[in-house]
Amino acid sequence: MTANRFQKAPSFKSARTGFVAAVALAATFTAAFPVLSRAEKSSDASTGVRAKVEAYFTTWQAHDATALAAYFRKNADMLVGNIGTARGRDAIEAWWRSYFARQEAARGITHVVNSLRIISPDVALVDVTTTTGSGPDGASTMRAREARGTWLLTLDDSGWGIAAIWMMPSVRDDVVLGESHELENAGNPGDVPTDLEELVRLYRAAFNSFQPEAVSAFYTADADIIVRNAPAIRGKDAISNWWRVYFSSPRAPADFDLLKVQSLTPDAAIVEVLATGPRTDSKGNAIPARQAHGAWLVVHQSGAWKIAALRVLPGKPDRVIRGEAESRRCVSVNPPCGKGMGLPR
Repeated sequence: MTANRFQKAPSFKSARTGFVAAVALAATFTAAFPVLSRAEKSSDASTGVRAKVEAYFTTWQAHDATALAAYFRKNADMLVGNIGTARGRDAIEAWWRSYFARQEAARGITHVVNSLRIISPDVALVDVTTTTGSGPDGASTMRAREARGTWLLTLDDSGWGIAAIWMMPSVRDDVVLGESHELENAGNPGDVPTDLEELVRLYRAAFNSFQPEAVSAFYTADADIIVRNAPAIRGKDAISNWWRVYFSSPRAPADFDLLKVQSLTPDAAIVEVLATGPRTDSKGNAIPARQAHGAWLVVHQSGAWKIAALRVLPGKPDRVIRGEAESRRCVSVNPPCGKGMGLPR
């Protein structure tokens, strides 16, 4: 039987009685579970995120790849500079197992949280600098190695978990920009929401206009960017100034190919892109090109997608030369380390 949508209205007396009871129930609920302000919620989330970061590095000390991988979401990604990418918890576990197998048993790690932003109640972004070397007991002495990482964490019923880590060179390192005919292939990004495809298309057009204002318009007010081994640039005003300086020198147009989209929440996603410089000269001849791997955290604000964080990782043709703490060891896939290292342009 179909229910009647137009039920008889209750009398004023019964309605008033119901209203008083509802107010009393709400007051009791509020007293037992006080409503938190936005600042209080953010503070509470920050505490949870920091606790997860601390626990992660405590686990790292044991060189236990399986336990470390458990901190990651099942579909998490780990971008490791210009060395490669581990996609999925199983691949991340394999990466860490291989890493720990190459390390001294006594190698430990210390960390500094450079910034922590609560993007939304269930999404957080953390920038961390790590230094590996002598263990916590200080019994052994070995070369220190410094690195930076940007973490994206999400909250679900199990607590905070890592959705992605983007490993970046340290400010102590040098990055030598390279060019190559052998470039990374974007491949098929899979099923991508059309509005995020449009975001990348519009960003490409803005970049190739060489107008700093056009590019800066894509960022949120509290956005930050880190480009390879450079210091972080925080806030839209600082980002606008950075783009102004960047475009003050002659620039070549670039292609922006969509690599992958990982949805975090309905209003937050990770977008990976490959930015590639010209592959042919004015006569149509193939030339070696530059390439960079971009990782964006995008959020939906006021009806549009905006970039809340952008990281530019070294590309496949680049060389990363470790800073003085590691005797300037070279990290490179293609071309191999060797002569002509020079300084970054």
